[in-house]
Amino acid sequence: MMSSEADVASVSEHTEEVTADVDPCKLVVNYLPSGVKENFLRMIFGTEKILEGHARLEECKVVRRKTPGGSVSRGYAFLKYSHEDAAKRAVKLLNGFILLNSGSPQDVDAAGERKVKRLKVSYCRPADEEYKNTNLFITGIPCKWQLEDLKEHFGRWGGKIITCKMAPRNCRCNNATDGDDQSNVPSVPCDKTDWAFVRFTCHKDADTAQRQWHMRPPLPGWERVLKVKILDDDKAGLRYLGLR
Repeated sequence: MMSSEADVASVSEHTEEVTADVDPCKLVVNYLPSGVKENFLRMIFGTEKILEGHARLEECKVVRRKTPGGSVSRGYAFLKYSHEDAAKRAVKLLNGFILLNSGSPQDVDAAGERKVKRLKVSYCRPADEEYKNTNLFITGIPCKWQLEDLKEHFGRWGGKIITCKMAPRNCRCNNATDGDDQSNVPSVPCDKTDWAFVRFTCHKDADTAQRQWHMRPPLPGWERVLKVKILDDDKAGLRYLGLR
């Protein structure tokens, strides 16, 4: 499941700044393959290179949700070190670390290929209302939009976007023709529209973006409107679409 040595060498050495509102010893690890368990994470995050002989990995918990057949990983975990220097080294060495998933249904693309997961390792923020309900569920997206269009559109009115996820591109109408830039030209939408998720760093930014674009057309001359809803991580919509 781990990446090759070449992949490890390419991991970014960016170190996230520790601010007053985070626990310098506690980390959150996002984008875990569904099959990753605590003992595997302890092996990766508890190496001598991170602990340096004096620190300990005190807590390691993969967050799960209950299902009729047992439980399924939500794709993220919490870690806590005994010393902030170890947490800092973990962020520096493992943020961007590449894992290959096990090939479970949650971790394959439309063609049945195993997805590559690049870990996002960052400091935990406080469980404050400011950081809850930061995920937008958007429907009515023009069939010709790509991921960069989505980021640019919602990034204008919100703050920092953490992640974006779009429905697979499968429309073949004239609006979706490759290389045909119609972003500022009035267009008649085809019957195909798509959904997407955009997650911001805090609720205020998500709320700003939702207020700006809910029930408004995404492009000049576009007849249909976007429908933008703020979702909690545990809402049924995320589970239904298999994104949590």
